Amino acid sequence: MFEILPQSAGALLAVRAGGKLSADDYEEILLPKLDELFKAHKKLNMLVIFDEDFA
Repeated sequence: MFEILPQSAGALLAVRAGGKLSADDYEEILLPKLDELFKAHKKLNMLVIFDEDFA
């Protein structure tokens, strides 16, 4: 699962990835947020934190 973290601001997207990711995780959480940010900013910085249970 992806979780958008509160540290996300401006052109920075901070997410936590944990467990086993599915296509729905990408389509429902990550891609809409990326689309939104790319409309507002030409370039993005992305921080991904992988939990210990990430698979």
